[in-house]
Amino acid sequence: MTLVREFAASRSDQVFDALVERHIGLVHSAAMRQAGDPNLAEDITQAVFIILARKAAALGPKTVLPAWLYRTTRYAAADMLKARRRRLAREREAQMQSSLNQPDVNPWEQLAPVLDDAMAELGEMDRTALVLRYYENKTNHEIAGTLRIEAGAAQKRVERALGKLRARLIKHGVALPALDIAGAMAANSVQTAPAGLAAKVSMLAAKGGAVTTSVTTLIKGTLHLMTCAKLKLAAGITAGVLLAGGTAIVVWPQNGAVALMNVDFGPLTGPSQKAGPAATGQTSSDFWNYYSRDDGNGGYRTYGELANMRWADGKVSDVGLSVANAPGSWGNGAADPMYNYFVYPLGPGNITMVLTHLPSGSYDFYLYGHGDRENQSGVYQLSSGNQDEGTQSTAASGDGWKSSTWRLGRQYVVFRNVPVARNEPVTITALRSPAGIALIAGMQIAQHQRGVNGSVARAAGPVPQ
Repeated sequence: MTLVREFAASRSDQVFDALVERHIGLVHSAAMRQAGDPNLAEDITQAVFIILARKAAALGPKTVLPAWLYRTTRYAAADMLKARRRRLAREREAQMQSSLNQPDVNPWEQLAPVLDDAMAELGEMDRTALVLRYYENKTNHEIAGTLRIEAGAAQKRVERALGKLRARLIKHGVALPALDIAGAMAANSVQTAPAGLAAKVSMLAAKGGAVTTSVTTLIKGTLHLMTCAKLKLAAGITAGVLLAGGTAIVVWPQNGAVALMNVDFGPLTGPSQKAGPAATGQTSSDFWNYYSRDDGNGGYRTYGELANMRWADGKVSDVGLSVANAPGSWGNGAADPMYNYFVYPLGPGNITMVLTHLPSGSYDFYLYGHGDRENQSGVYQLSSGNQDEGTQSTAASGDGWKSSTWRLGRQYVVFRNVPVARNEPVTITALRSPAGIALIAGMQIAQHQRGVNGSVARAAGPVPQ
């Protein structure tokens, strides 16, 4: 952002020329992939840098310029191609279906037509991480410096984002290993722009050259899309905010306390035998909702529901839970009554759990489960709306899974900072472990509390190790 701030202060042609030279490959390559036409890609590139010149002074110090340029290119391409996109998408889908049966096809040839659509479906932080790693070829240490996080966290963020991108690509008909996707992006996502384009863009954007009608129209449409995107974000942020006397007051359940909900799974007909915290909690008397595989008539139910589940403080909520394919139940001998009993399918397949009517916000999902044998680990996949949050599993070896001391990755896993939108379901799938069994023993749902100062609090209680 140093060059951007320098240009905003001086409006220097030389400084803007340097900005264009540094980033034009990224912008033009993305535009070319999305437009599929050199003339359209050139118009998009011009529009993006003209917008940069106009908005340079308004960009904040935390802006990651390559990610901002990539996102603006997406807006510009979307505005230009919205009339053509549906037809092209149908054609690409047919092409991708046939290409799946051609193992010798270059991965980039499969990836390029749908990459930017899939990237657009990712969250901002995931997309930024991938742009820095595979478009800008930054190291984990450089990414960590840009995002102001630790290098290890940067590496995990890139790996997690790559997994999410792969899931999106599969939905678009491209099934490639993550390593192939990473390699293809690193080698091909940014290519040299046509000769003379950088000089032309600099002349138009920073020096006030004459701009064609098509580019002028494109700039207006792109700025409109960018404004709409900001308004949607602002609406989401302010949905739970009241303005009282000029002060922002964030409204949360439980009179400002962190919202926590617990669910115990097992064979009993009565209430849960569990009370108080597990790996997290609020008090020694925390309430646990109970899902039983018992149908109340002496049989076992393959599908069941819990409605109006209670928060940990006992207050009734609108949150519901449905559970499919979990008629079996067994124990692993652990001392904790929640963790001891688990439910599982009586035949092959996975367990599907869907949470509905969670208040919008950011959540940590704690999932507990292990069978009575060492290799019967719990394997869990979670998605919020259409956003895949990946897969995690409990310990598959060692005897620590029976311990009464909670350890992350041993008896439970946590999906952290999962965004949940209003009216969007959260789907948790218990997958079959290496031993061939899917299972779940318990669940904790902790909603973050974000105060006026932007700090994040979580449920009180034991700190996960």
